[in-house]
Amino acid sequence: MDDVRAVMNAAGSESAALFGYSEGGPMSMLFAATYPQRVRALVLYGTYAKRMDPDDDYPWCETWEERQSYAEAVEGEWGVEVDLTRMAPGADEGLARWWMARARASASPAAARALVLMNSQIDVRNVLPSIQAKTLVLHRRDDHDSKLEEGRYVAEHIPGAGFVELPGETHVPGGTGTTSSTRSRNFLPASARPASRTASSRQRCSRTSSIRPVKRRDSATVLGQSC
Repeated sequence: MDDVRAVMNAAGSESAALFGYSEGGPMSMLFAATYPQRVRALVLYGTYAKRMDPDDDYPWCETWEERQSYAEAVEGEWGVEVDLTRMAPGADEGLARWWMARARASASPAAARALVLMNSQIDVRNVLPSIQAKTLVLHRRDDHDSKLEEGRYVAEHIPGAGFVELPGETHVPGGTGTTSSTRSRNFLPASARPASRTASSRQRCSRTSSIRPVKRRDSATVLGQSC
């Protein structure tokens, strides 16, 4: 989390809009709760609040044994098949080739396994009610890596957050169409938006899906949980 602050300081950025994808979501949520004055807006995609040990409050995550099994599978196929079928099922040849090259360039098989096990420790449920930034949660309906209910949970526990259910099963942002980037661009403050492309690009990106506020559930149990 402090890496984000260090980069912002080095760039002279007093505040920014954060986009948190997958395990980057919990980090962004923790940063927003810790440094509220430095986060203008928060967009969360395909993310979750807890990664293992399902309980009554959060029954959708995997068990420790399942996480260990997944970590071993990732290590065994890293740079070959990797976890492409989980992250981007139905990927075309170009995406598959890029995905495997990215894996080989970014980490060793052992480091990839260690990363999966480290991410398994994530639990940020107790910080969600303290997030003040304007927040949008995006989640694909049939995401294979994190369930739709996990995205809804995050939105329900961040005050005033909006939630958008997107079609598709690809966990990778932009892997299926450009709906996620379009929604993010429309949500962000004008000063934080990336430069737009052409008018025809905007027309291709337009979809019909409403952004709606979600009701926050009783979070008394959540506040008692450790991060």
